[in-house]
Amino acid sequence: MALIEHENRRIFLGIANGRITRKIQGQDTPKTFEAIEGRLIGITRHSANVKGVQTEFTGFMLEDAGETYEISIQTSSGITRGIILCLAGVQDFVGNKVKIKPYLSKDGEHTNVAVYVNGQKTSWVTKEIPAVREVQVGSTTVKDDTERMKFVNRYIEMVQQRLALASATPQSMAEEEVGDLPGDDDGSDSSWMGNTEHM
Repeated sequence: MALIEHENRRIFLGIANGRITRKIQGQDTPKTFEAIEGRLIGITRHSANVKGVQTEFTGFMLEDAGETYEISIQTSSGITRGIILCLAGVQDFVGNKVKIKPYLSKDGEHTNVAVYVNGQKTSWVTKEIPAVREVQVGSTTVKDDTERMKFVNRYIEMVQQRLALASATPQSMAEEEVGDLPGDDDGSDSSWMGNTEHM
């Protein structure tokens, strides 16, 4: 008889209405969480058909306690842009512990996101973002985000490269690095989905 080890399955998550969401089979309403925290191990890219339109998604993969979670968000979303511009300011991901915490804007209309790395809140690496242009296609005016998407994709590739370098670092060195980093001082629960206060 062969022994089969428990496989590390990937748990897919989303972000909506200022919360982390997880669809549970057989339930109409997704389960929601205030934040997710774990070791950032990769960024994925894929496309899917959404209402007849081929749409690109970016996935942020985090690992904690033997589980792998992937937050999948439309690449053109301001949420993706916010996360990636925060992560782009991190030079070294060895031993990283990333927390992603969405929250609603003051008017309750938009979802924003805060990103913490090893307990420290991060800021956007730049706020100079290419504007979305309006172009005329025949008799119709359409929005052209080509330059903005090139901008976002450059930063995604930069963070992917830094994550690849971090994964090539021996684990013993990573553990030493973690010991030298400041602790989580924002008062949040250290579990993978912390019970944090609304920002």
